[in-house]
Amino acid sequence: MKAVIVSTEAVPFAKTGGLADVAGALPKALAEVGVDTALIIPYYRHVMRGDFGEERLERIRVRLGKNNQAGSIYEARIPGTDIPVYFISCEPLYNREGLYQENGVDYPDNVERFTFFTRGTLQAVNSLGLKPDVLHVHDWQTGLLPLYLRSEYEDDFEKIPALVFTIHNVATQGNFDKKYYPITNLDWSYFTLDGIDHYGRFSFIKSAILYSDVITTVSERYASEIQTYEYGYGMESVLKRRKNILYGILNGIDYDVWNPAEDEYLEARYDADDQEGKRACKAALLAENDFPDDGLPLVGMVNRLVDQKGFDILVEGIDGILGCDCRYVLLGTGERKYHRLFTEINKRHPRKFKVHLKFDEAMAHRIYAGCDIFLMPSRYEPCGLGQMISMTYGTVPVVRATGGLADTVTDVYKNPRVGVGFSFDRYSGRALVETLERAVSMYKKDPDRWRKIVLRGICRDFSWLNSAEKYAEVYETAVNVAEERYEAKASS
Repeated sequence: MKAVIVSTEAVPFAKTGGLADVAGALPKALAEVGVDTALIIPYYRHVMRGDFGEERLERIRVRLGKNNQAGSIYEARIPGTDIPVYFISCEPLYNREGLYQENGVDYPDNVERFTFFTRGTLQAVNSLGLKPDVLHVHDWQTGLLPLYLRSEYEDDFEKIPALVFTIHNVATQGNFDKKYYPITNLDWSYFTLDGIDHYGRFSFIKSAILYSDVITTVSERYASEIQTYEYGYGMESVLKRRKNILYGILNGIDYDVWNPAEDEYLEARYDADDQEGKRACKAALLAENDFPDDGLPLVGMVNRLVDQKGFDILVEGIDGILGCDCRYVLLGTGERKYHRLFTEINKRHPRKFKVHLKFDEAMAHRIYAGCDIFLMPSRYEPCGLGQMISMTYGTVPVVRATGGLADTVTDVYKNPRVGVGFSFDRYSGRALVETLERAVSMYKKDPDRWRKIVLRGICRDFSWLNSAEKYAEVYETAVNVAEERYEAKASS
């Protein structure tokens, strides 16, 4: 099996969020389970500034409306591997400070940018003779690729690949005013309600949902949730139409990065057999935040400060949260209203609550290791990595039971024998406070049971190999679906 992963970001080349972690780790994990892989991403300024040893292979030209835009294909290797990564270059489109936006504002030419990328990717796959069995495309930015392959490029391919599309967050869709549609050079016959028209706009994500052979998303629970009005963000009906080829595959975490036994950011290392180092990490984190080391549980959060991550119900329950007999450390950036609010709380309760309004990779590692409890009260969470990382570091998660949080965190009261955390269903500040109080109470009153919960979490296996094996199975399914489609088309 040969697969080409197509993404608009990937670690270590360029990153804005979890998509980059997935696209950077999945090719390596697939290679370990016997899938021949390659990666294709845009040639951003972030990549140009790196030291990846890329070499230019050839030039390309891509039609954008009435114009032909010149670009190039570069090649390098994913660091530490022999896996090739190909960069689609176009200086006017990608040599920018941001990947999708700057200062919170989307680039106005994102249609051009990602149309160029998807069409350039198909040119690269064909001209370089990659001949993949599967093209695995990720999120809305690559959403037109399946439609382009079917409508314009099939005759160019000696071996026509199956198409797998992964939804990382159905709320981000790539829906654009139809005045930009001519840029795509797609026939207007596709701009229909049964096609890529979404309430009068053309939709990148709807294109991928309709024209891929298999659709995946990043947890089993989320695969079900996005078929409902509450979580589908207007795509629930089209997803229901394709539910027979919709699969949920949980993301993994990269143990080369997230491993308390080898983490260079920590005050001390530790593992399941010897957790003494975790106590040293907590002492260091308390000192870093000017908290006394008096035995109270330390609660951590590392997240974007937005409503989706549950900060609205955290604010709703803030009096009860501050009334819990514990301390809090929060790391993240996001909406200005939360910056102002948490700064004020920090001022009023400096010995209780500390906020760090920034991105700090080293501090994130220290919080995962130094805290006793990790809080993720998300409104929705397609997969979530924080709860998996926290368990790996022996920090017990308190989560809302949605998406990947529900799939990974078994509540200790609902299933005492295998429980690894605390969860609640109702999206409210009161439910959050009550669940946090249960966790704090157990931490104080039943330390033996708490240690067992911690140990169960540390011993959980969230490696990418598990996910890669499931993706390999899905690729086989996609190839079979594509073959049936091609045979039906040939006989018609």
